[in-house]
Amino acid sequence: MVQVGLVVAILSSSSALHIHQTDSLDSGVAGNHDLVFVHTPYNFGHTVENSVMFGPEVTYSEKQEFIQSMGGFATSKEGGASWDHVNKIKAPDGEVWGHNNPDLQGNSSVGCPYYYTPQKYWPKDLAENYFGAKKVFGVLRDPYEHLVALFRGQIKGYGGDGSSDFQTCDINNAIKKQMKAYIAGDRYMSGCTLVPQAEYFNGEYGISIPIDNRKFPDNLNEIFKEHGYSTLHIKSEDVIHVTGCQNAWAADFDVETKGLVRQVYKRDFELLCKHFGYCDDQEDTCLTRIPGMCPLTHYQWVEDPASGVMGGRYAKKEQPSPPTPEELKANKKAMAAQGPHPLDVRGVGERFVAYEKACDSECEGNVQYFNKNLAR
Repeated sequence: MVQVGLVVAILSSSSALHIHQTDSLDSGVAGNHDLVFVHTPYNFGHTVENSVMFGPEVTYSEKQEFIQSMGGFATSKEGGASWDHVNKIKAPDGEVWGHNNPDLQGNSSVGCPYYYTPQKYWPKDLAENYFGAKKVFGVLRDPYEHLVALFRGQIKGYGGDGSSDFQTCDINNAIKKQMKAYIAGDRYMSGCTLVPQAEYFNGEYGISIPIDNRKFPDNLNEIFKEHGYSTLHIKSEDVIHVTGCQNAWAADFDVETKGLVRQVYKRDFELLCKHFGYCDDQEDTCLTRIPGMCPLTHYQWVEDPASGVMGGRYAKKEQPSPPTPEELKANKKAMAAQGPHPLDVRGVGERFVAYEKACDSECEGNVQYFNKNLAR
């Protein structure tokens, strides 16, 4: 199964990653700089890691090339990059967290890469070296919406099950099968992407600063400021997100599927209530601050430069309805302004034809890649 739902097409390029020479990872620290990141899978972890490691002159495709050099999204690659290499390509004041950290390559005792594995399964010396005395932060996501992202990303070995359900956007059937497999005992399947987020809040190095995914990335940018990271800032074009089956969302889950989700992720719902006041464990939600993350059958994109780094947000329609040409145009414009994303606004059960371009010539290669490889 090709990685068709997440924007991971690596465009051929003769340009190399820009070089930054630093003496050591700890040199030049200003302010308190007391944070360290835990990558809860499929919660914008790669966006965080790449935004804080590279300088602004490093392009989107170059960052994707680095992810591939570290084994891609689905697998670790022990020896994929040395500290010497990382120190040369990181920004002088950058942080090397999670997937980008050479020490976290290789698989844990549960069979997942260390950077996706709950911290309690890490060797003691590895955990002590990575976390030290720093404050641990991570992103907390609504379980229904989290599972929607897994399905829409459709990366084999990293949340995607490789079934034909993606071709028809049948998210309910796909997630129901995954929940039953998890309950039957396959807890660490697909790169730990189905492990409850609550597992990453446990133990000595558990997450103590949760980031509300519904307000990402604006809220994390504020956290960076509060902790002395004056140069770290996630911009709209930094955000890596899914694009497949945009009209598939949590409301497509039937009663049985939602019941299974609540059974598996009971503690995650409790954390959402405790930290953010989201206490309705049956709520259908989407990420209204990020283009491409809400269904156009129920939401429409509204430009609002004052709303955050994305320059707009999705507003709920009074009544569900097929998107109008104007609504499709606004959504396409928002996607294009963010970066080189293809566009897929199929509804559940609709036949797939091809990804549309949501940008100008700079992302033509991405769209051709998706259309060429979909059937494989």
